[in-house]
Amino acid sequence: LAAKLSGRLRAGARPGIEDLTDREMQVFELIGRGMSRKRIAERLKLDVNTVETYRTRIRERLQLPDAEALREFAVNAKLEGKY
Repeated sequence: LAAKLSGRLRAGARPGIEDLTDREMQVFELIGRGMSRKRIAERLKLDVNTVETYRTRIRERLQLPDAEALREFAVNAKLEGKY
């Protein structure tokens, strides 16, 4: 709602990676590099369940249907130089 009020999102527009929190962005980048949940957890010194929570939040924010769509989106964003 705050993003819409500030004009960051157009009505009906899909949220983008710029809407992720700093930690979500860290997890997203590592997903884009092909890292597993366990490896992401080790790298960021988090519990694997915490990483899964971040993955779920990222999927919800980006309106992606499943983990495979998240992985593909993250890889494509990396290839396109969006992070």
